[in-house]
Amino acid sequence: MAGALIGVLLVSLQALLPVQAVTAQRSAFPAAQAASSRGLISIQDQPFYGDLEQAASSWSDVVLDQVVGDSPRATLLNFYAVMPEVGHRADQLGRIDALRDPSVSPAQRQEQIADTELLFQLAVKSLDASAFPESVRTDMADEAAIQLKHVLDYVFTHSQRLIDIPDVEGMKRLNDKRTNAAESWRIPGTAISLTSELDNDPDQQDFFFSEETVASISEMYQEVKGFPVVDQPFATPYFYQDFIYTPGYLVPPGWYLSLPRSVRGLIEVPIGDQTLFQIICALLAIVLYLAVLGWLARFMLLTYRDSLADETPTQLWHRDRLAWRRVLLVLPILPLTRFTEVFIDDVVNFTGLPLVVITYALYVIWYLSAGVFVFFVFEALGRSSAEWLARIRGRRSQLQLQRISNFVMPLCRALGALVPLC
Repeated sequence: MAGALIGVLLVSLQALLPVQAVTAQRSAFPAAQAASSRGLISIQDQPFYGDLEQAASSWSDVVLDQVVGDSPRATLLNFYAVMPEVGHRADQLGRIDALRDPSVSPAQRQEQIADTELLFQLAVKSLDASAFPESVRTDMADEAAIQLKHVLDYVFTHSQRLIDIPDVEGMKRLNDKRTNAAESWRIPGTAISLTSELDNDPDQQDFFFSEETVASISEMYQEVKGFPVVDQPFATPYFYQDFIYTPGYLVPPGWYLSLPRSVRGLIEVPIGDQTLFQIICALLAIVLYLAVLGWLARFMLLTYRDSLADETPTQLWHRDRLAWRRVLLVLPILPLTRFTEVFIDDVVNFTGLPLVVITYALYVIWYLSAGVFVFFVFEALGRSSAEWLARIRGRRSQLQLQRISNFVMPLCRALGALVPLC
């Protein structure tokens, strides 16, 4: 009786602990103990485990294959074999001792990082991410892949039934029993499904994690992330946490790894899905970006300050210079906007909703600036061509230039307004 009360108290205390504190105790929950005490089937006892080990061994050396396969079994096992390999490699490469290892040259380290990123991208391609907006699809698919791995960790260690993942023949047998044949399969007791019926590729034969699964994987992850981790060979309990709380892509940059532990302890304070360091860097980037935009906008307004009615005949022949100056003032906004987006996304590694908001805002600014830039280019071309035609005709009178401009400029401005819409 006392033992039962102690067990209940321990479970209650664990429920009150932060997620980090719970996951830190992963070694206290081996698969065998969890299976015996809670009636769960360990992943080692699942019928697919032998094939999973075989798949994992085939992915550990050479990256030449693809994760998606011709059946739910092929895709699911490949994905679940590849993602731990990616997580373990990223964890090893993200340690300071690996950075300072004298036996590994900087070129070899970069090659290892590139191989890890390639392996990760192969896994991400097994997700049908078409539900995500195109502007943030790549970033959200990366996050969804890691979240899906964590959800699968939970599913495969908290199942009370044997999970029979169908291969090609298994899908045929399933469809023989179905009223309406469908090239899709759902993991029993979950909302995770795999399908070869893609809206954007009706001829697809390989199986992918369905659009519905990928769209809702964040909600699934939020439901399971607080559960104690069951220790098993393919578990990666810190994968997502390491991914979102450090700068860089999968592996933090060398300068960040070289920071003293005391400094990293201060700047890695989590605030939602970001750290204090990431938020400060993103804010600085945005402030500098807005400052440059304001500076360029000020000079742009100065080009409109003087009234054209007060122009002298000589100044009338230099309108093209003013038009090209506007082009040069708008041009830097395009690479600057792109650089800011890449810096916040890939270098600072912002994730989640804040990344979506920032990316959308920068995309809007970029496309508006691109439209204005094209319009100014055509206007400048119109001004230059009008002056060139006037000089070709041998007349340098203000009236002649005005007549040619009245003919050329409406056409150029119309093209400048239409081209961005195409």
